[in-house]
Amino acid sequence: MKLLIPLFFVSSLAFANERAVEQCHQALITEDDSVAAMPVCKVQADKGEKLGHYYYAMAILLEQLPFKTSMHTGKAWHGSKVTLTDEDIKWINEVEKQLKLAGNKGHDEAYYQLGQLLIHTKKVGALNKGSVKKRHNKGLFYFVNAADSNNTNAIVALSDYVKSKMEGGKIPLRYSHYLSYVEMDWSQKGKNQQHHYAAYETWLAQVEQSQLEPEKLGRKTLAEMAKDYENGYFLYKNPEMALKLYQMAANRGDTFAQYKAGDLLYPSKPAAAVSYLHQAAANESADAMLRLGDHFGCQGKKKQALHWYDQAQLKGNDYAADEKAVLLETGKPSQCE
Repeated sequence: MKLLIPLFFVSSLAFANERAVEQCHQALITEDDSVAAMPVCKVQADKGEKLGHYYYAMAILLEQLPFKTSMHTGKAWHGSKVTLTDEDIKWINEVEKQLKLAGNKGHDEAYYQLGQLLIHTKKVGALNKGSVKKRHNKGLFYFVNAADSNNTNAIVALSDYVKSKMEGGKIPLRYSHYLSYVEMDWSQKGKNQQHHYAAYETWLAQVEQSQLEPEKLGRKTLAEMAKDYENGYFLYKNPEMALKLYQMAANRGDTFAQYKAGDLLYPSKPAAAVSYLHQAAANESADAMLRLGDHFGCQGKKKQALHWYDQAQLKGNDYAADEKAVLLETGKPSQCE
């Protein structure tokens, strides 16, 4: 038997919940009693409320961090002039957690604030689970998420970031995948795909016309940015741009780019693809060796296929042994169409 819940009861719950969130907000913005926001907002955060997560994070920043005065005067930025205690680190981690939860639920300002916190505390060793650069890039990533939801603060932050990297009116290649946000800032039109594609064209023109110094076209940078465009890490996915940059990096000797260029080119230009895969295999890419095994196996060249599967297996590729077994049993790898 179904339990029927009266509509007025559901509405009452929704109203009560909205009122609780508003109480949390009011407590937060009341200067002489903002500490009251901590328990009120935490209740809403524990319920999974988007605004609860956000307001709880803001309450922590305002009231709970022992070094808040240093932060507000700029002395704590980058962790260079203030010593953070274990308690400080605990609350910073909690703020990041709550902002991320709010952002994941669609709160773009939470993502913007999270980006600010990550970037401005990038040199705090106890917060780095990797490197300063990784924390900085995570901050930029959340700026991008906020900007793509039309958050003006994030758009301006990204625009200012790119402008600060301009040299003689030119944008170094490693920063040019943020060009669209400069245009968005200038136009104030928010999220608009044509701005992104205009950025692609500007970026590509800069590369092809050699408007940047050769040292700015490092193969690792090209490969990393190609990966961004292949997977849509920053803007929208752009397979054509990804392939072009992979090829540029591959031609400069980057092993991963050689493998990716071969992998992506294979369906349309198998001969050129195999050439890239051979280059990557010569540089000991196990993935390229596996791909060559598939290629020769599907061509019916069993001896060459087995050679490359064995090489890939020696380099630690977990799939090579399986494909070799399939080839020996059926006469062809599983990857053949």
